[in-house]
Amino acid sequence: MYDYKIDYVSIGKKIKEKRLERGLTQEQLGELVNLSTPHISHIENGNTKLSLESLIRIMNALQASADELLSDNLQYNDAYYNKEIMLLMEDCSHDEKQDLVRIARYLKDFIRSRDKRYKS
Repeated sequence: MYDYKIDYVSIGKKIKEKRLERGLTQEQLGELVNLSTPHISHIENGNTKLSLESLIRIMNALQASADELLSDNLQYNDAYYNKEIMLLMEDCSHDEKQDLVRIARYLKDFIRSRDKRYKS
């Protein structure tokens, strides 16, 4: 049986980030999705479980995808991470992109060698 605990704190943080990106207060978001300001605060702090209906209303109000808000809860989310890497590099110069690729390769090798040590 698959046992998994949903990380409501992570979801709440991502909702808050998106809300702030959109320039909305908790009160304004609450009005858009028909939830009280305290309830929005509890969601953003991970102090309450979020219903699927509320999550969908929030995603629509913030123009956010499920991938954006739930990515830390998904085990296999290659499309999200590929998109994030592309967005990260989008405004970089050629030299910055080269440096980022070098750093990513170094980190990948480091992580894999570290993981091998722990598995041994």
